[in-house]
Amino acid sequence: MTFQNVTLSLPSGLVGTLRMMALERDAALDDLVRGMLDREAMRLRSARAAVEAHEHRVSRLRHLLAPDMQRATDWADLQSRLALYGVELRGAGGGLMLHDHITGEGLCSCVALGFGYSELMRRFGGPMPEELSAVPAA
Repeated sequence: MTFQNVTLSLPSGLVGTLRMMALERDAALDDLVRGMLDREAMRLRSARAAVEAHEHRVSRLRHLLAPDMQRATDWADLQSRLALYGVELRGAGGGLMLHDHITGEGLCSCVALGFGYSELMRRFGGPMPEELSAVPAA
């Protein structure tokens, strides 16, 4: 592994804390900081990968479900069409969330699929009936 020197300006208090931490761990200050930066870089890469995976899943769901969501004539028809794909809509904080029908896992918001709750309420003449959006008992 090749190393490069980098000069950082850090607040005195932070440098003092880092030196104390290094001393407590019997480690060199540069090893401690390098390890912290490495872990943070891995965490950020992992978080970015998770966001990209979620965006990819939402994109696939939108492509798959949008035609049936557009064709639905009412709330019951919409839920029936979604059930063919193993998913369902449930009320969530004033909006709707798409869930896996079997596991109950929340997949994405209805808005992420391109169908806002207010738009669907206008199309279907009112809010989703409670019996169609109730979370099944465990």
